[in-house]
Amino acid sequence: VPHYLPGRGGCVSCFNAIDVVSRYPTGKQFLHKRSLDAVAFLIHVWHELGVPAYTQVDNESCFSGGFTHPAVLGKVLRLGLFVGTELVYSPFYHPQSNGTVERFHQEYSHHVWDRRQLPDFEAVQRHSPSFFDLYRQSRHHSALDGHSPVECHRALPAYHLPDGFRFPKRLPLTAGKVHFIRPVSETRKITVLNLEWDVPRAKPNQGVWATLEFTLRGARLYVYDAAPDAPKRTCLANYPFPLKE
Repeated sequence: VPHYLPGRGGCVSCFNAIDVVSRYPTGKQFLHKRSLDAVAFLIHVWHELGVPAYTQVDNESCFSGGFTHPAVLGKVLRLGLFVGTELVYSPFYHPQSNGTVERFHQEYSHHVWDRRQLPDFEAVQRHSPSFFDLYRQSRHHSALDGHSPVECHRALPAYHLPDGFRFPKRLPLTAGKVHFIRPVSETRKITVLNLEWDVPRAKPNQGVWATLEFTLRGARLYVYDAAPDAPKRTCLANYPFPLKE
């Protein structure tokens, strides 16, 4: 979420994350929105919240690797594979699919930015953590049956990145899966990593899950009509994915 400092203070990129089960949040603020910032944010998230089976992110270039190069495999995608979580890229221009974190963005903006004068970046970094702490202790979530996010989160088993975690300067490709929630176009195509893929068995405007699977033999894109945890789903198409390494 971008926020602007007064005068010529510039723009602050506020990255927030929330566990959809426990509602436990965390966040980090940056003066830029580069892939390196997205990587630093996700490492922070996996330190605090643990490494989940799935991590949902949006399609901004800092997460996706940009919109220029076909078959781009950016830093964030490689990092997700490296730490063992399955990234899920939201549909384009559909914030409802990220409803839980979108509502949290609103709470963060209201309590941190609307209620305070934040003259500089240091003030943002100083006041943001206190909001996260208060939110974690709050018992306002009806879905948590009177418990706080911190109580619910501590009850969940989790693997956290070790404190000394460092990733290689050039992240290798690691075996694993990455998912993309995509709408089917009128011509029965979807766009994944700046490439168009035919899905002739799908209906126009149908939502599909495209899963990019990396193995030691290479990579392949599978298109399904439902999410990976659906009790029943159909593979609508599959293609070899071009790797440059």
